[in-house]
Amino acid sequence: MVGANGLGVSVQGVIIDNENKEVSKLETKHLGMGYFNLKSEQGKTYQAKITYPDGSVNTLKLPNAVNEGYALSVYNNTTGDTILVRIGAGSSILKKEIRLLV
Repeated sequence: MVGANGLGVSVQGVIIDNENKEVSKLETKHLGMGYFNLKSEQGKTYQAKITYPDGSVNTLKLPNAVNEGYALSVYNNTTGDTILVRIGAGSSILKKEIRLLV
């Protein structure tokens, strides 16, 4: 998260589905950056309910899940000089060429 001053903001929150069930937690770790894991289900919608340091809460609608697409995961090895990049794809698009420019 980035604040109005352009600097990272520490936030915490949860991801809720259209039935108002908590499906994941989120928290920024460094300079407003963080991550969360979510295995979306077809037909459901999701929102991020974010709590800011001053106690205010904001709810943001997440994009709708689609049946096919790509998933990109990047893992930084903090003890070395390597980065692991994983690209996942739906079965109908696996045969297409994928290019990653770093």
